[in-house]
Amino acid sequence: MKREIGKVIKACRQYHGFTQVYMAHKLGVTVNSYANMEHGRVDMDTKRLYQLAEILRLKACQILAFAEKGYDTKSYCWLPLAISGTVAENYQLIDQQID
Repeated sequence: MKREIGKVIKACRQYHGFTQVYMAHKLGVTVNSYANMEHGRVDMDTKRLYQLAEILRLKACQILAFAEKGYDTKSYCWLPLAISGTVAENYQLIDQQID
């Protein structure tokens, strides 16, 4: 699951046009530490997940849900919907768009 969460975080970061340097600065960590999060090499605690979600304009539960659902992180079609609206509404809309 760490790897899937990292993929979602990376996709969201790229969607917003944020660099790893920017994300590391916002989180108060080194660029290497942040890169390890994206690659699923570290366990993230709840606090860190909430920090990431805030920077990426998501809810922590959305990051977890999208990681569990396994959305294609190479395609950003689901991200605009994820960033706006509620989680329940987004699941229906995102699933419709992907299918």
